[in-house]
Amino acid sequence: MSIPPNFSSSAPGAFGDYAASLRNLNALAATSLLCLAGLVVVWVAWLGPEWIANPDLAHGLFMLPAGLALIAEARRGSKRYHAGGRGWAALTLSLGLLALLTLVATGFSAAALTAQSPLSLWLGTVALCLLLATAGFVAGHRDVRLLPLNACSGAILVLFFLSAPLPPGTQMRLTLELQLWITEWVVRGLDLAGVAAHRMGAVIELPRGQVGVDEACSGVRSLFSCVYAAVFLAAVIPRGWLARATVMVVAAPWALALNYVRSLILTLLAAQGYDLERWHDLTGFSILIAGTAGLTGLAWFLARRERSHQLEPEIPGKPVPAHSTEPSRRLVGRWVRAFTIGMLGFALSVALIIWVLRPTHVSAPAAKQEWLETLLPKSMPGWRTDSDSELYRFAPTLRTEHLLQRTYVNGPPERLVVVTVYLAAWAAGQAPVSLVASHTPDACWPGAGWSTAEGVSSTVELKVGDKTLTPAQQRVFLLGEAGRHVWFWHFANRHPVPYATPGSALSLIALVLKQGVLRPQEQLFVRISSNAPWSLLAQEPLIAELVERLGPEGVLPQTP
Repeated sequence: MSIPPNFSSSAPGAFGDYAASLRNLNALAATSLLCLAGLVVVWVAWLGPEWIANPDLAHGLFMLPAGLALIAEARRGSKRYHAGGRGWAALTLSLGLLALLTLVATGFSAAALTAQSPLSLWLGTVALCLLLATAGFVAGHRDVRLLPLNACSGAILVLFFLSAPLPPGTQMRLTLELQLWITEWVVRGLDLAGVAAHRMGAVIELPRGQVGVDEACSGVRSLFSCVYAAVFLAAVIPRGWLARATVMVVAAPWALALNYVRSLILTLLAAQGYDLERWHDLTGFSILIAGTAGLTGLAWFLARRERSHQLEPEIPGKPVPAHSTEPSRRLVGRWVRAFTIGMLGFALSVALIIWVLRPTHVSAPAAKQEWLETLLPKSMPGWRTDSDSELYRFAPTLRTEHLLQRTYVNGPPERLVVVTVYLAAWAAGQAPVSLVASHTPDACWPGAGWSTAEGVSSTVELKVGDKTLTPAQQRVFLLGEAGRHVWFWHFANRHPVPYATPGSALSLIALVLKQGVLRPQEQLFVRISSNAPWSLLAQEPLIAELVERLGPEGVLPQTP
């Protein structure tokens, strides 16, 4: 790849130290730089809780030191600056406009799913990366020369992007695919080792029990950490583009291979009757250390080969002579003025979004839980009843503690009928409607290993006797040979909420526009699941009792 004609390069150190460049900044350029630094601080404070709470994103804690190290390395490395022109101006302007549009989408997402939702964090990070790219092209102008355009400066953007959670739909699909992949290959490894094993979704049946490959063991954590480390190491250690590409390409397969070895070892230990609790975290930390150490060794090895073969520096091609050999003081050009205006507009937009979406504390009345208790019978003649006491582990995610689930079992073992009813309630203003809509069975059940049967998902009108219930969402989920029929409803102010695809940002934003931004509404989510179809359940007194209890409250409006 050759350097564009309007792209200048010079040897390291030709423009003096970084402090000299900073001293050339006038008030306008300094304002832009301070605003940009302030937005980065806001972003760190915004994502910080996620980095601490989510082990898959713990590498984000290294973002600031890694970014500062890359800036220093970019200044020491080959310095390339562009000379401007219409093409560069159009590219810079396009990135700035795209940053503003992405920020608007971030505001909608924050209104729909709260500011701390994965989609909001991801969109906000994309907006910041686009803004940083815009700033990078301004700083890389040969009349500004604050930051060269090289591999290290580009790596900063990639690390910012990798420090944010993926959109929920993408994260869910990636995690599920890795869970199923690792489970399948672990079972194959067990077969080769002579250990009897049977796979059911993401669960492995062993002679001495079961081993479940949960989300933490899917390999997502090691994958993200290794790719993050590979981008940093590839930028600061080797200099040739081929060596850098090799380090980054090797990262993902290396991470998956290490996680496979870890999962296989844990499963073999479980087959021998060992307690996995003490080994689980130890092997997890071990593969993270091994992954980083292996990539570091590869980067150093490739860098030594470069020096021994005297490879060309990072971008092949003969550099064009630099535009100047002295730091320019003409920093108040059209580029800096335009960027400053855009930067201030971006900062004001962020402040406006924070003010509009500022958190307000809403206490859900205790009566909500008592009300839920009245909606589900504690016992029914001929049915065994069990209440789930572990639901509250989902309270932080769902933003409510008003949860209730009861399972009713009837019949002999060969004709066992199981009915599970789940209720969740929210006080007005406790959670956005679209947040509740993003936690339907479509989003949650696949993460537990269930798959959706094709051709069954639909909206149906269920009948109980001569009564028709509010249209429900119908699904059939499969796990091995087991299957579950699922029906669910979502109500806001006792009116049914249109179904929104949980993994679709556009679907959820459309729901926000329909329901109103930050409009306080009482909400209730109802889910009925069973191993029997509705045609059989509709004849049971239990279902008639449920409809009788839910109907008068307007939860499941009925029409004769």
